[in-house]
Amino acid sequence: MFVRSIFVTVISLWLCATAQAGELQDIAARAETEMKGGEHVKAVETMREALYVLWGKSPLHFRRAFFVSQKASGFGVFEKRQSNQFKQGEPLLIYAEPVGYGWRQDGAVYQSELAADFELRKPKGNILGGQKDFAAFNFKSYDRNTEYFMNLTYNLSGLPAGKYVIGTRFRDKVSGKTESFDLPFEIK
Repeated sequence: MFVRSIFVTVISLWLCATAQAGELQDIAARAETEMKGGEHVKAVETMREALYVLWGKSPLHFRRAFFVSQKASGFGVFEKRQSNQFKQGEPLLIYAEPVGYGWRQDGAVYQSELAADFELRKPKGNILGGQKDFAAFNFKSYDRNTEYFMNLTYNLSGLPAGKYVIGTRFRDKVSGKTESFDLPFEIK
């Protein structure tokens, strides 16, 4: 079932990447042959190869980015906040899942390096403040992990009641890719 799930995921991604259709189609066909031959683990690894091809061609993007009630304890293990309204002094907790970041290989270890900047704005765009390099997300692994999440915490004490936007910009120090997301919120 797991192999079939990976197969369906990569085929779906393949449909979205017509520029790489031939390369991805060849890899998927190889995985299907391996699966039919009973080589399920090999088929999974082959499908991961297809994922890495697509991942490397993708821009940096965020699959999910939203406010949460508490810090996530793992990838996909979160409690989404029901409202974007906060009390004065209450920290803003954000869960985010990046896609398309790069890896640097050092021997058998892969490393990813993302730096984050933020801006606090009014809804019409007036910048109230911010900070470059307020957070760094670096991890090392013996695999090119694609299930990666971030917990972001913003302590914006002293903000008067009103509507705001927190903008977070990420810079991938490995690939040079950038991406940002904005989350509107209100202090009550």
